[in-house]
Amino acid sequence: MTVCMGRTLTIQNPSFEIIEQVIDSLIPITNYFVILKPAEPIFNSLFIQTLMEANEAGETRYLVEISFMYSNERKFFRRYIDNADELKEIFCLYSIEKIPDITDWTDVTADIMTQITNKKME
Repeated sequence: MTVCMGRTLTIQNPSFEIIEQVIDSLIPITNYFVILKPAEPIFNSLFIQTLMEANEAGETRYLVEISFMYSNERKFFRRYIDNADELKEIFCLYSIEKIPDITDWTDVTADIMTQITNKKME
């Protein structure tokens, strides 16, 4: 399991404490993701990632996305979380190869695939 912050920091096999510290250090910067990436897919999941967002009033929340690969089809699901402790729990469980319950997450596959296609065309 690897944790990556932005494009500068990669930590192999992070402990729960490291995951919590990384999440606690998040600040609302565009495209500054923390990504947990297993060495091998976990029940078809390739990674889980988060970033902190802030609205104009300065209120923050966490955007969380999880990616899956089924045969030749990728799927992406998103959820917003207001509570850092809940986010830490999701990431710590993922680090021990447990997938969060995504039944109430939004399928954002079409949006993300469009973003990926647009970046390839740039």
